[in-house]
Amino acid sequence: MGWNTEEEKKKAAESQEGGGPQEEGRARLELSRWFFLMGLLLAAALRVFFTVSLLWGLVIFEGIAALAAVILKIVDNKT
Repeated sequence: MGWNTEEEKKKAAESQEGGGPQEEGRARLELSRWFFLMGLLLAAALRVFFTVSLLWGLVIFEGIAALAAVILKIVDNKT
Protein backbone atom coordinates (compact mmCIF):
# COMPACT_ATOMS: atom_id res chain seq x y z
CA MET A 1 0.00 0.00 0.00
CA GLY A 2 1.38 3.33 -0.90
CA TRP A 3 0.50 6.25 1.31
CA ASN A 4 0.32 9.63 -0.37
CA THR A 5 0.10 11.97 2.59
CA GLU A 6 0.56 12.05 6.34
CA GLU A 7 -3.16 12.75 6.72
CA GLU A 8 -4.08 9.46 5.05
CA LYS A 9 -1.65 7.63 7.33
CA LYS A 10 -3.25 9.29 10.35
CA LYS A 11 -6.79 8.38 9.23
CA ALA A 12 -5.75 4.78 8.61
CA ALA A 13 -4.15 4.54 12.04
CA GLU A 14 -7.29 5.93 13.70
CA SER A 15 -9.53 3.50 11.85
CA GLN A 16 -7.33 0.56 12.92
CA GLU A 17 -7.38 1.66 16.56
CA GLY A 18 -11.16 1.69 16.54
CA GLY A 19 -11.26 5.12 18.07
CA GLY A 20 -11.67 8.48 16.53
CA PRO A 21 -13.37 11.75 17.18
CA GLN A 22 -16.83 10.23 16.71
CA GLU A 23 -16.21 7.27 19.02
CA GLU A 24 -14.68 9.54 21.64
CA GLY A 25 -17.73 11.82 21.47
CA ARG A 26 -20.04 8.87 21.95
CA ALA A 27 -18.06 7.65 24.93
CA ARG A 28 -18.18 11.10 26.53
CA LEU A 29 -21.92 11.35 25.91
CA GLU A 30 -22.47 7.94 27.48
CA LEU A 31 -20.36 8.89 30.48
CA SER A 32 -22.18 12.19 30.94
CA ARG A 33 -25.52 10.37 30.77
CA TRP A 34 -24.31 7.93 33.41
CA PHE A 35 -23.21 10.74 35.73
CA PHE A 36 -26.50 12.57 35.16
CA LEU A 37 -28.54 9.47 36.04
CA MET A 38 -26.40 8.78 39.11
CA GLY A 39 -26.92 12.39 40.20
CA LEU A 40 -30.67 12.03 39.82
CA LEU A 41 -30.61 8.81 41.80
CA LEU A 42 -28.56 10.41 44.56
CA ALA A 43 -30.88 13.44 44.69
CA ALA A 44 -33.94 11.18 44.97
CA ALA A 45 -32.31 9.08 47.70
CA LEU A 46 -31.35 12.18 49.70
CA ARG A 47 -34.82 13.62 49.30
CA VAL A 48 -36.41 10.44 50.64
CA PHE A 49 -33.87 10.22 53.48
CA PHE A 50 -34.40 13.80 54.64
CA THR A 51 -38.18 13.56 54.30
CA VAL A 52 -38.30 10.40 56.39
CA SER A 53 -35.89 11.80 58.97
CA LEU A 54 -37.94 15.00 59.17
CA LEU A 55 -41.13 13.01 59.72
CA TRP A 56 -39.48 10.89 62.42
CA GLY A 57 -38.18 14.08 64.00
CA LEU A 58 -41.71 15.45 64.12
CA VAL A 59 -43.04 12.20 65.58
CA ILE A 60 -40.37 12.21 68.29
CA PHE A 61 -40.94 15.92 68.99
CA GLU A 62 -44.70 15.34 69.30
CA GLY A 63 -44.05 12.42 71.62
CA ILE A 64 -41.77 14.48 73.85
CA ALA A 65 -44.28 17.35 73.87
CA ALA A 66 -47.12 14.99 74.83
CA LEU A 67 -44.99 13.42 77.55
CA ALA A 68 -44.07 16.85 78.90
CA ALA A 69 -47.76 17.84 78.93
CA VAL A 70 -48.64 14.71 80.91
CA ILE A 71 -45.82 15.33 83.40
CA LEU A 72 -46.87 18.96 83.83
CA LYS A 73 -50.48 17.91 84.38
CA ILE A 74 -49.44 15.39 87.06
CA VAL A 75 -47.23 17.94 88.78
CA ASP A 76 -49.98 20.56 88.56
CA ASN A 77 -52.54 18.19 90.11
CA LYS A 78 -50.27 17.42 93.06
CA THR A 79 -49.85 21.05 94.02
